[in-house]
Amino acid sequence: MRLEPLLLAALGIGVSVEVGVLRWRLLLEAYGSDRPPSLPTLTRHNLASLYFNLLPGAVGGDLFRAYRVRDAAGGLATSLLVAFVDRLCGLVGLLLLVGLGALMGTGSPDPRVSALATSAVVLTSALALAVLLAPWLPARSPRLRALLERAPGPLAALGTLRPPRSAARLLLAVASSMVTQGAVVVALVCVLRAVLPTVSIGALLPVAPWVVLLIFAPLTPMGLGQRELVFVELWGLAGVPREAALGASILYLALGLLYALAGGATFAVERLRARRDSHAKAPAANSSVNTAPDAKRNPR
Repeated sequence: MRLEPLLLAALGIGVSVEVGVLRWRLLLEAYGSDRPPSLPTLTRHNLASLYFNLLPGAVGGDLFRAYRVRDAAGGLATSLLVAFVDRLCGLVGLLLLVGLGALMGTGSPDPRVSALATSAVVLTSALALAVLLAPWLPARSPRLRALLERAPGPLAALGTLRPPRSAARLLLAVASSMVTQGAVVVALVCVLRAVLPTVSIGALLPVAPWVVLLIFAPLTPMGLGQRELVFVELWGLAGVPREAALGASILYLALGLLYALAGGATFAVERLRARRDSHAKAPAANSSVNTAPDAKRNPR
């Protein structure tokens, strides 16, 4: 294998992570955050969320991110909504890439690829409408709002959420999703080219977004087994041999683990600093308490 495609794949994952931070900030501003965290702070939270995505799946990382910025978002319910809309934006961008890949690709040896592209157009239209219109539906539909008020647990809070105050930022977040997902597609193609340099990029493009979609669905811990099955079956539609697809899945897992471990190290350093700061403040508080009686006994 050549090293250059693997380095490009690692860079593609990094670009996806950083542009995802920008999309997260745009959505926080769209949903009313006057002072969202800075981009470096959000980058740190996003990196740490990759570590929590390992088990049980992508849901753990989303809950971690929502909890971390709950105060800046105006409450945990709004922060969870932002995380959910963030996922929807990513899905819309991914399915748009499926349609573009079907148009730009040189074709696949399997006719089922065109059926996948057609279904992607339908799903993209439905999800785009859901992302753009859903925040206003409870305010426009009293029946839906009453239904949400009777719903149990966190679902009841959805009826009280305000719609985004900036539709432009919401649209920009959807547009940025094509960059984040496109970077992941580039990473996947580079990994496959490292294993099988003769594979046609045009044949990979219609299938690649579907691979991204199915490997990130939280079905198994760390995607083990799920990712290998998706790689073997879907890349097979593009003419990739099974052994090459299996090798690419292991390489992609290794790259993902590097970023997840970097996120875990970031979280560990953050916790150590917080613990050190708390220990540093404790002696100062104790010394002020201990010197107060001496001052009373000996005013001089």
